Amino acid sequence: MSVTRTLADEIAGTRYADVPAAAMVRIERLLIDHIGVAVMGQRLTGAAMAAAAKAADGAPDAVILGDGARVSAESAAAINAQVCRNTDFEETGPGLHAGPVIAHTAFAVGQQVRASGADVLAAMAIGYELNARFFYARRDGDIRHLNVCAAAVAAKLLGQDAAAIDRGLSLAWEFPSNTLFVAAKTLKRVSRMGLGNYWTCRNGIQAATLVQHGFDQIPGELDLLGDLYDLGRLTASPQPYAYTASELMLKPWPASRLCHGVIQMVLGIMARENLTADDIEGIDCGLADIYLVPHQTDPAPDDYWQAIYSVEWNVAMAILGLPPGPAWTAPEALADPAARALAARITAHELPEASTAFRARNWQVLPNTVTMRARGQTFDDRIVYRDVLGSPGNPMPDAFFDDKFLRLAGMALDPTGARAALSACKTVATCLDVNDIAAHFAV
Repeated sequence: MSVTRTLADEIAGTRYADVPAAAMVRIERLLIDHIGVAVMGQRLTGAAMAAAAKAADGAPDAVILGDGARVSAESAAAINAQVCRNTDFEETGPGLHAGPVIAHTAFAVGQQVRASGADVLAAMAIGYELNARFFYARRDGDIRHLNVCAAAVAAKLLGQDAAAIDRGLSLAWEFPSNTLFVAAKTLKRVSRMGLGNYWTCRNGIQAATLVQHGFDQIPGELDLLGDLYDLGRLTASPQPYAYTASELMLKPWPASRLCHGVIQMVLGIMARENLTADDIEGIDCGLADIYLVPHQTDPAPDDYWQAIYSVEWNVAMAILGLPPGPAWTAPEALADPAARALAARITAHELPEASTAFRARNWQVLPNTVTMRARGQTFDDRIVYRDVLGSPGNPMPDAFFDDKFLRLAGMALDPTGARAALSACKTVATCLDVNDIAAHFAV
């Protein structure tokens, strides 16, 4: 059988009960987490996109989180996914920041068709696992597969049969690929992500919708990609949903994923040695070489976009004890002389084995190291990615997870409303219509 049709049969046939509990726990947390993160992103970077959607759209199918307006499912998915990505506080795992595309395509199309929470979670699970298979099967750096994953999620929730899903996956592959991030060539010129998630969601939903309305796409497109992918790896995970259960990580701190170990180690040393920020004479971080490009190593950021990627700045914010989230990039933090002085005492160097693990896509064993000088003493530590807080092996405690959601949702809701929204989100597996969850964020 064709590879594309094999995937389409799997997508069409997957039900909530088919997904192992360990994977579904991760997927349910992904959806709840990304609803909160999208609220933060909308409040910080989403006003123009929301205004454009409200001016252009027709059917009010789904909510723009953090804004409250109802627009088309396509626009809601695109905006919510993009602003979620804009925070650098979203999911990490196989692929390039796939969580926002998967979660917000499912949540928006789910609202459009009045899907149950279980159906939304099932669509997310198969979409996320498909993303991971593409990631590990690729022979080069191509990221076009996220169009296909969004199409799979949308088609699943639209109730399409395998033949239609086959055509939708094929059409999504033919849509333009979108850059998810662009490395800065100069220190202060930081990419706005190229609106990659915005267009990826639109591409995926449009592909599924065009097929729904009879677009005559030739099926089997993925069968022709043997030069780009190991096609055998596309049709199965090592074990059912193994990638989702063992590699989907949620972020406790708004910083690039593969430097979180540094934050965790620094905070651990400070707690263990009873140190304060004033005690710190210097910190040197051992990281993969991607953290030495200009936009990742700016100890003196001037605005939001410069700050969210700066390793030095994010480590300083954690040391100062600011609540992870918008406080880390607030104008008053950026202007604080003490914060800037602390960030200036933090440096980074390449850890060659981390660079090697990154390029081999063996991120679970990718190390971070820290050397901290404080009170005339030196403290060293080392950690690998799979042991960092937020990973499946070290998940955020419930209280920590809930606090993150409440802090971010509280940017749009009062405390009572945020707590009610969290309670509603936690019923997603049993709710009959995800609009009951979305209603907590609508105006």
